[in-house]
Amino acid sequence: MKRTELVKLATAIKAAAEHTKAVADFEAWDDGGTCNFDAPYLSAKGMTEKQCDEITKLSGVRCWLSSASGFFGRRLNIAGHLEGQGNRRTKMAEETKRHLCTAGIEAFVFYMMD
Repeated sequence: MKRTELVKLATAIKAAAEHTKAVADFEAWDDGGTCNFDAPYLSAKGMTEKQCDEITKLSGVRCWLSSASGFFGRRLNIAGHLEGQGNRRTKMAEETKRHLCTAGIEAFVFYMMD
């Protein structure tokens, strides 16, 4: 991944995180429901740990890479901006995904109950 692509992705992640936080605060989303680890993610085939760290640094949003194994393959998890552990976290993950997709970035939500 080229430096310009990293900067573009980090900028989009930062904007999505800021948007999501503003919406969540305005809507005052409830945090009831099942505890979970829901988080937005992007496919990250070929991404290095160094590139992931650079995205975190540039965006100000904690991101990390999953392992390359498993059903989803290697992915960039974006969860440093999520608040709550129930319904609020799920809604924030979904809103971040929606915002990234609107910006032309293919994003998904990983759903997992505790």
